[in-house]
Amino acid sequence: MLMKIYPALHEDISSGWVWIGVGESFQRSVIRIECKETKRSIYCEALKLDENYMKRYKERTRHLIDPPEKALVINEWYRQRLGNLKTQIEYNFKIKSRVKIIGRLKALIGHPQAPIRISFWLAFISIFVGFIGLIISLLSIIL
Repeated sequence: MLMKIYPALHEDISSGWVWIGVGESFQRSVIRIECKETKRSIYCEALKLDENYMKRYKERTRHLIDPPEKALVINEWYRQRLGNLKTQIEYNFKIKSRVKIIGRLKALIGHPQAPIRISFWLAFISIFVGFIGLIISLLSIIL
């Protein structure tokens, strides 16, 4: 689907979500956005563009999101990961809901905030090391 890129507001520059004008089913779910021109994709949370957000966007930027059904408000971090996308330009995207655990984990891995990415990797390593410890302790009991 062809969508126009808008820069995120200042308070959203390090958030793990994008504001999207289509797909009621996307509200507060993890989505995969693939840019067909660059063949790159991201995983993030989707928030539905509503009247309140569009009003606040217009007040702060003096730009109107029009039409909202074909708009994607996205921060610099995600635009870079999608292939250095420019704002105010239309790109062709493939957007799918990814509510399963793998999509959520990929959203954490690619999150704009370093503390969230680091927390994910520390948790992952801790689970892996704990699993190895469990195997070693079971082997010592059996043998």
